[in-house]
Amino acid sequence: MLPEETLPTDMSDDDDVTVTNGSRSEQHGPPEEEILVRFQVTTSLNAMRAKQIVIEVLLNILQAFPNDIVWIDNKGEEIVYTETMQADKAPNQLKNASMTAHEVQTKNSTQPRN
Repeated sequence: MLPEETLPTDMSDDDDVTVTNGSRSEQHGPPEEEILVRFQVTTSLNAMRAKQIVIEVLLNILQAFPNDIVWIDNKGEEIVYTETMQADKAPNQLKNASMTAHEVQTKNSTQPRN
């Protein structure tokens, strides 16, 4: 048997074929949508504490919608929460994920007025 004969001739039914964002057919659910989320926390926090807050928020979002939301970090690694995951797996993935925190300069003074 030649190797070419073992390959499927029609790959349209292959579940492993990657589709582009938003092109999922309606029969498998609504089309996927990519959104950009930005967090802004108070300036009194350092970058490490800001990352911890973002991790907590992301974890709550992922746990609220198991298997429905994929979070992609700066390196392009995907994190999905599933109900069958070990309790510490998703938090550990988020702690090790690549995310960037930038200090935002505001126009208005954030110091309390007397």
